[in-house]
Amino acid sequence: MLARAIRIWVAIVFLMCFAGSSAAAAAAAAAGAGNGNHPFVVRNVRIFDGQQLIPGDSVAVVDGKIAAVGRNVGVPPNAEVIDGTGKTLLPGLIDSHVHAWNRDVLRMGLVMGATTELDMYMRWEEAQRWKEEESRGAFDIADFRTAGTCFAVAGGHGTEVNLPPLIPILMPQEAQAFVDERIDRGSDYIKIMYDNGPRFAAMPKDVLVAIVKAAHKRGKMVVVHVFSPQGILDVIDSGADGLAHVPIVKMPEPQFQDALKTHHIFAITTLGFTDFFFGTGRLATKLPQDPSIAPYLDPLMRQALEQPAWESPEHISYSDNQAALRTLRDAGVPLLAGTDASGTEPAGALQHTELELMVQAGMRPSEALADATSVPAKVFGLSDRGRIAPGLRADLLLVRGDATRDIRKTREIVAIWKQGVRVDRDSFRNEVAQKVEQKNAAWRFGAGWEPAVSSDSTIRVTTADGGPNGARITMILAGEVKPTNDFLSAGAIYVPSLAYPMASRDISGTSVMSFWARGDGKTYTMTLYPYPGGGTPTTKYFIASKDWSQIVFQFSDFGTDGKDTAAIRIASSIPGPFHLELADARIGAHRWLGVDPGNALDGAKVESVEGNSAAQKAGLKAGDLITGFNGKPVKSFGNLMSLLSETHVGDKVPVEVERHGKNQTLFIVVAERRE
Repeated sequence: MLARAIRIWVAIVFLMCFAGSSAAAAAAAAAGAGNGNHPFVVRNVRIFDGQQLIPGDSVAVVDGKIAAVGRNVGVPPNAEVIDGTGKTLLPGLIDSHVHAWNRDVLRMGLVMGATTELDMYMRWEEAQRWKEEESRGAFDIADFRTAGTCFAVAGGHGTEVNLPPLIPILMPQEAQAFVDERIDRGSDYIKIMYDNGPRFAAMPKDVLVAIVKAAHKRGKMVVVHVFSPQGILDVIDSGADGLAHVPIVKMPEPQFQDALKTHHIFAITTLGFTDFFFGTGRLATKLPQDPSIAPYLDPLMRQALEQPAWESPEHISYSDNQAALRTLRDAGVPLLAGTDASGTEPAGALQHTELELMVQAGMRPSEALADATSVPAKVFGLSDRGRIAPGLRADLLLVRGDATRDIRKTREIVAIWKQGVRVDRDSFRNEVAQKVEQKNAAWRFGAGWEPAVSSDSTIRVTTADGGPNGARITMILAGEVKPTNDFLSAGAIYVPSLAYPMASRDISGTSVMSFWARGDGKTYTMTLYPYPGGGTPTTKYFIASKDWSQIVFQFSDFGTDGKDTAAIRIASSIPGPFHLELADARIGAHRWLGVDPGNALDGAKVESVEGNSAAQKAGLKAGDLITGFNGKPVKSFGNLMSLLSETHVGDKVPVEVERHGKNQTLFIVVAERRE
């Protein structure tokens, strides 16, 4: 879906935003390694073992594994004793559908209780690097498995962004070589994009079947992304192992039930995806108001959760999504709780809303909990986790209250352990607070500015009053660019759309982008990111000398007119320390009239006029009906905004107005909206 295209692009660009926590991560890993053998016992606790509540009330952990479960279990020497009175102990949650575009997906998942994450499309280079970290004991990220790069045909879903690079498969004869290549690069299972509605090309069924057979020949499971009714029936018939999403469309009966009875297949829930974009409850948008979740949401996550709902196409219905979940459950299909979280979205936190949506759809809390623990562990062959039993990994989640009765209790986290090492949630929460502070500093320079840094580098944003050319404030960027397998970057990024990261915005009100800069004499980059799918990012260079100088670029230097701009990044990409100061940044211009529309049925009728705006200065008043703008008729407020986009800041434009039944012409000077 288009949402996925946007989110992939967002995730890749915003790998840089607020990252640079490698030092903290290494420290956490080292601390975890040092404490890995620390034994503990949880006493007087309610135990959900991954399938049901059990009679025992104590769990002992030694050497990162569950040593004993039951009543009055012995306390190992030097063990910490934890009182679990009034609490529930669960296996660590398993999120069965994420996209680990950056390391924070794995960090956020763990901090929210998802000790294992199953990735469904990421860059294999990061997968190998983070798996290597895992092998050495990375106690600040969730353990994970990955599909690596997914399969798609030319024009199919996944190829619209091509990040990570996706080579389309053309013929069934290529399937085995493609599968072998994925496995050689570390894919634990195979992910296929079969179809995605009318916007993308559908994979021929014989190619799908060939990939499934090739993967099974190598002992790998196959998970398929598919949304159309016929496509879902094709996937079930192909012998694929799982559906990446519970159907979000009405399925034909009795064909659907018959297919489920004939073929063994599992499905990953992802109800939250449909609820967020097309539902009415939109539980995820309420996370920033939840005191148990909010302190762990960094600014980009909060911004992503504020995205408005989409108008649902006729073939997509959240109620159909819920009905399909019940149909699959009643047919005995294994259901795996998964969020489809990626990039800036709060993995882990979204799993708590996913569990709540599953219960709202008709499942019992204990069923939903099993689908987030023992069921995915069994389906994906993770025999060392997903349950609380002697000999298994001590991946544990301790929460207040009885989560088997009230699913929202999973959010009230007391403690999380990964292989017996307690997760340092306090450090993560403090880091989020620092990110908020850094964002606030950038926003003092101007709304839409954010710190931006690649994974191993560092950035510190401060501001100072004044600056060259009468500037109100100066933004100071200091840090260090560190060599990494990823791209090198540390600086700041300007996102002109305040509603959602990387949504396009027309800032072509001027043809020039300018700012003043001074620094350490190094060369810096300015990169313009078009709207996802609208072209590739373009980079230009400038030198920040020790004295202030004005830097000027034309939109045409970047191969654009500025009407479809997603973000602009100013950064260092040279390894080593850097110091850059920016002032009087004029990065394009939002055109502004200062009028608010009335009822949409009233055309371009003015409801109110902002003070000191271009409209007020021109003499427009509430109640005026705008019938013409710059010599062209106006039928609606949207039409007016479209005509406004054809002007430049400073243009003097005639406006035809009907007031009290009389027509008159006013002249408005197009102004710039300084966010």
